[in-house]
Amino acid sequence: MNELLREVVSEEIERLADVDERLRMISVTAVLCEPDLTRATVLLSSVSIDALRGLEAQRSRLQRAVADQVRLKRTPRLGFAEDPSIAAGERVESVLRHLSGPVAEDPGDLGVGKGPQGSPGSDAGSGPGALGGSVVLAAGKEPMGIVIVDKEAGCTSHDVVARCRRIFGLKRVGHAGTLDPDATGVLVVGLGRATRLLRFFTSLGKTYEAEVVLGVATSTLDASGDVVATFDMSDIVIDDARRAAASLTGSILQVPPMVSALKVGGRRLYELAREGIEVPREARRVEVTRFDVEEAEIDQGEVLRRERVLRISVECSSGTYVRSLAADLGSLLGGGAHVRKLRRTSVGSFTLSDARHLADISLADVLPAASAMRDYPSLMVDSEVASMVLSGRRFRRAELGAVGDGPWAILDSSRSLVALYGAKEPDLAVPLVVLGDAGVPGGANSLGL
Repeated sequence: MNELLREVVSEEIERLADVDERLRMISVTAVLCEPDLTRATVLLSSVSIDALRGLEAQRSRLQRAVADQVRLKRTPRLGFAEDPSIAAGERVESVLRHLSGPVAEDPGDLGVGKGPQGSPGSDAGSGPGALGGSVVLAAGKEPMGIVIVDKEAGCTSHDVVARCRRIFGLKRVGHAGTLDPDATGVLVVGLGRATRLLRFFTSLGKTYEAEVVLGVATSTLDASGDVVATFDMSDIVIDDARRAAASLTGSILQVPPMVSALKVGGRRLYELAREGIEVPREARRVEVTRFDVEEAEIDQGEVLRRERVLRISVECSSGTYVRSLAADLGSLLGGGAHVRKLRRTSVGSFTLSDARHLADISLADVLPAASAMRDYPSLMVDSEVASMVLSGRRFRRAELGAVGDGPWAILDSSRSLVALYGAKEPDLAVPLVVLGDAGVPGGANSLGL
């Protein structure tokens, strides 16, 4: 129950941060609910008085979110407090640093410096280790960073998170961009405080490869569902399919499938689908940059069944459902279709070459925060400005040398990630996420948190 409450409160705070900037630097570490459900204490990482005031101002909305999304006989009253374990850990680490200093490992041994070089507004330089600073394993601290997993078929994205919790001995683990159980490929997993960065991966473009089976429509739009209709589409030629795919390219409106993880009325659509409930869904605008169609190799059984199978490659914006593209392709060709063997091949610049299978993952595969933010322009600041960033100060964009609309990764002189800043009219740069402890051994930008 406590974990469910933490997820609900975290998601709602992230959503409310769009309307109340004071909430943008808040990270929920845990929620502790009283046995009689009268009260639930929301534990937070280090947070300012201004942020606490923002929470108080939004308390009623948070209460409603808990009431809507968590089915309880009574809704506990929310209270807020700083997580004492984090504060205590920071004090212990300060003493350890004073007594013996950090124990650092060779950044090259831990996979630092895989990001692109010379991003806009960046002074990142080039070569191994150019972005991300040194990787520090600090005594008494939990790992923090990003892991790129090559998810296997047959497990859920939540299963991957649970496995990473066991591998790294962490409670705070999350993922960006759900992959269906039958789908494989790139899944971004955040560890420790880096879970606060996951929303920046969700918004990145993605690429997929899959097969589309023409002539068979299913209840889930993929191979796991029940067959709901069949069509003779054996005479479809590849040029017809390519023309249909071209009409599904560009800025299009797409209705999310009932088996998606989107929430309606506080419940996931796939939960409603399992109960046989279908609800209206609003079409959403998505961008399909590329929708390539080729002939697929099929086995003898498929030949005998006269099945028509196509191989597709899709490059699209966040929020695009490839299974819906496959179903729409079938409809445009005068029948029906479903997707199978779906594989996500990239999230932003992170590809399968960056990914590791769960059985092979270790601490060496954890990317430090600065390296993980390689898809965003980076800005180097000196120690004086870094201190102001840590306090959540706003800047004129010109003061930071920020160009464009952001977000910008703010790096200190050691090339560690201090914060993510975003644009605000007319010409401001404001904090979206502040990690804290930048430039110090064991800080939030190394592997020790």
